[in-house]
Amino acid sequence: MPWRNQNAYPLTVASLRSKAPLMEGVYGIRSGDRWLYVGHSEDLRRRLIELFQDRSNPIHKYPNLEFLCEVTPMGLDRVRQLLNEFRPLCNSPYD
Repeated sequence: MPWRNQNAYPLTVASLRSKAPLMEGVYGIRSGDRWLYVGHSEDLRRRLIELFQDRSNPIHKYPNLEFLCEVTPMGLDRVRQLLNEFRPLCNSPYD
């Protein structure tokens, strides 16, 4: 199942502060058509800012990063669906 919210935003501090909700849900980070990372958090904004600030994270090897989010209380089930569908390059096999 594709993302319910198809709006992608640049992975910047300004976009994260204005577009990433302070709520539980799932998120994805991509570079163009390549999915890099999919995850779940109880606070989407906090988690995406952490990933943005962690320059050792392999997502930063790719240009033009964008993020998408879905607010959902069933985030763990949804993140499993998205991991299976998109097979992001930077998730570990244990995510």
